[in-house]
This record gives sequence, structure tokens and C-alpha cells, in this order.
Amino acid sequence: MLSKSRRLRAAEVVDIIRSGKNVRAAFLSAKMIPSADGTIRAAAVVSKAVGKNAVGRNRLRRALYRAVASVEATGHAPKSGMCVVFFVRSTPPPPLPPTFAADIEHIFSSLKPKT
Repeated sequence: MLSKSRRLRAAEVVDIIRSGKNVRAAFLSAKMIPSADGTIRAAAVVSKAVGKNAVGRNRLRRALYRAVASVEATGHAPKSGMCVVFFVRSTPPPPLPPTFAADIEHIFSSLKPKT
């Protein structure tokens, strides 16, 4: 789980949605901008179309935060800091964190320059 200091605030989310680069994966889409402090800061958005009740949406949100933390711990996250807003597009099959982690790695790998 990401600590509260690593999660984005509402005003930051609005700015990132307006000006961020859009990247899509199987179950997630993301808007992101570079961060000056060198860390990954994230927010998760789960719509009512994906999770019918608050309990389901919160489970998806927490699983996404766990996946972000695990991707960063394994070293698959970009070395430069990023502010990322993740949007859950559809509910993946269980277990949730590894599925989300694969999508997050795909999103972060799309940022690396192709040689």
C-alpha cells in the first residue's frame, strides 16, 4: 500500500488529467507527468461502471496501490519521478495485485525510449 504522502491530492489529479500523457494497458489506463522530487506519486480512479458498490471500488483501489508499491520495490518503475493517475477500465480476474502489476509495468515500459 502506498503511504498517504505518496498519493496525489485532488488538485494534483485535476492538473495531471488536463496535461498528462495518456497510456493504456489491458485493465488500466494512466495519465502521467514527470515529477521533480524523483518519487512515484499515484492516484487510483475506479468508476461506478467498474465497481457497482463502494466496497468493490475500494478493493480495486487498494489492490492497485499495492501493485504500484510492488512494481516500485522490484525496480520496474522509472528512475525519474512520476505523478500518475491510474484509471481502472475493467475488473481483472483474481488475484488483483499481480494483474495490475503487469499492466503497470507495461505502462511504465512505454515511457522508456526505444533504441
